[in-house]
Amino acid sequence: MEDHPMGPHPTGTFQVDTFNPHETGTLMTWLVMHRGPLSVLIHPNTDDELKSHTEHATWMGERWPVNSGMLQANFRHHTLPRSASQSPSAPK
Repeated sequence: MEDHPMGPHPTGTFQVDTFNPHETGTLMTWLVMHRGPLSVLIHPNTDDELKSHTEHATWMGERWPVNSGMLQANFRHHTLPRSASQSPSAPK
């Protein structure tokens, strides 16, 4: 939970992660019934942060602007493993 702007979000945020379709559906149902006047941005976590927060995003309530300049298209959240020939411990 953040009570101030952070990353691409212009206001404080509260983040909830779901890990399977059942959890996502349960959360969506709960939000529809209980979010009250709050705005909710729902987006996937993909390697393309820009599309995740814009084209692939869904809003409940009022839409807020997202600072898309802070998001990277096709950004990789992880590094690819090095091949054995690049590894410093590989036998020569």
